[in-house]
Amino acid sequence: MNLMSRATSYFSQLNYTLANEDTALEVALLPEKTDTILSIAGSGSRVVPLLSRSPRRVICVDLSPAQLALTELRISLVREVSRSEFMAFLGYPCAEAEKSPEKLRKHWLEKLELRPETRSFCRDWLSSRDWQSPIYSGRWEKTFQTLSALVQRMVGTTSRELFDCRTVAEQQDFLRTRFAHQRWHLAVALFGNASVFNALLYKGSFPKKNIPGSRFHFYRDAYSRLFSISPARQNFFLQLSFLGHLEFEEGNPVECDSLVFEKAKEALGRSVMEYVHADAVEAAQKERQNIGFLSFSDVPSYFKGDTERQFMQKIRSGLNDQALVVVRNYLRVPSQPDLRGFVNLREEHREVIAQEKVQVYTVDVFRHDSK
Repeated sequence: MNLMSRATSYFSQLNYTLANEDTALEVALLPEKTDTILSIAGSGSRVVPLLSRSPRRVICVDLSPAQLALTELRISLVREVSRSEFMAFLGYPCAEAEKSPEKLRKHWLEKLELRPETRSFCRDWLSSRDWQSPIYSGRWEKTFQTLSALVQRMVGTTSRELFDCRTVAEQQDFLRTRFAHQRWHLAVALFGNASVFNALLYKGSFPKKNIPGSRFHFYRDAYSRLFSISPARQNFFLQLSFLGHLEFEEGNPVECDSLVFEKAKEALGRSVMEYVHADAVEAAQKERQNIGFLSFSDVPSYFKGDTERQFMQKIRSGLNDQALVVVRNYLRVPSQPDLRGFVNLREEHREVIAQEKVQVYTVDVFRHDSK
């Protein structure tokens, strides 16, 4: 099996159930009332926040039918239940937590408006987990539960004490005076190893790194930036990395934000949702200048050959003039892509990119100029 077919196999499974990106970035970039947006579906947690910007039409694309089903489930929950029920169903920490979330999941799964195949998949999937919290069942989330156990063993009690800090200043003082840095750096060296991620998650499709520097320095620097952005308890990725689960409600992903959730619910009264099992490039090509915003996630990091060089040109026929294309690059930046007709606005948006709560991505923001 070649690298591209391994990557296709990887993306065809249920890899993400929580969030591996901070979609607050895309929300900040997406113009309100954009006519048509196309987004990689993922777990759906990257789609729900985009709805808060009131697009007319949202095309959710994924190579995995399982990811599309989970996205449809999330969208139906937003449409039909309260925010506290949404959080309880998915398993997020919530001050208004339901006493019997398992019963809630069984109840709502039968009542939600879902395609038959989606309901059947979700029923089988949730029942196989004894109706426990669904947000920790993706391969990515399970990997970080394994890695967090390693971190806790190596870093000791300071891995918990980090979450007692309420301000960035308090956190910086803790990191400077009491954090087990040497043991933390050893943990980073271990879980930053490509063979570890290949064994636990990517099964041979781990992106071949082409950005400068070692993997150790890459991950060390990413976490250092995260420690300086906000207290760890306000960051879902840091909670997963150190605790293996979300414990503090203030760190929930942006789909749980009360304003974002209510705006998304309101938008679903007008927005048209589409779920497309396809390659994102092929899906974009079919749109004939309809797309005003394309959220690529980190999919281009896995492109090879002609696709790696030409994917931006291939999607141009589906983009309207001045459309924005957001590309996240994980360890690998596409080599020599043909960017004719695009302007990179990364520097213009560097402040919002610097606040992203995962920080393992190099982000490009392209504007399409059809002239």
